Amino acid sequence: MSHWNRNKCLMLGLLLALLGLEFRLVDRFVLNQQTSETLAQYHRSAQKPPQGATAVFQKMSSAVPVPRQVVQVPAWLGMALISVGVVLVLQSLVMPPAGGSGGGG
Repeated sequence: MSHWNRNKCLMLGLLLALLGLEFRLVDRFVLNQQTSETLAQYHRSAQKPPQGATAVFQKMSSAVPVPRQVVQVPAWLGMALISVGVVLVLQSLVMPPAGGSGGGG
């Protein structure tokens, strides 16, 4: 099991804070065509398999190009990630330094 130390806490805090800042600055993400098709296939396979005439319609509709998916991030998520990230950065500053005793020679 990995030991939780100052460096890991600082890095995780910085990553979460920067990700939260990105979520605050960006309104929505538009996925590329390949990712949109993968999500559409996943949602189709998660549904109950069609029976009879619906199966024929399902196969015909799978040839239709899938529109690009748009992901809108909730407004509160950016602030939550920034808050958790800042708390982790502050926690890392009060933790003992990595490497042990911390005393000089």
